[in-house]
Amino acid sequence: MPETPYFEWSALGTILQRLEDEWVGYKWAFEMTPEGVKREAEIDRSHSITVQTGNKLNNSILVLMALAIAYLLFDKFSGQAVETIDMPHR
Repeated sequence: MPETPYFEWSALGTILQRLEDEWVGYKWAFEMTPEGVKREAEIDRSHSITVQTGNKLNNSILVLMALAIAYLLFDKFSGQAVETIDMPHR
């Protein structure tokens, strides 16, 4: 498999960063509703479900973090003990 030059990874990172910036700006200004995309200022806060959606996302992130930590702890402490050999110092 051919090696990918560093500048291509750098260019890809730059492009992804720019796209992320655009996406964050878009999500800040607009909100998805059942009627379609609306500006944030046009949304009636009493009918918005962003709080419930945010809570669901927070809970999902916490569960995924707990699973990742559990996996890392299992991987770290469940492995076979490695024998060490004492080497004489020179």
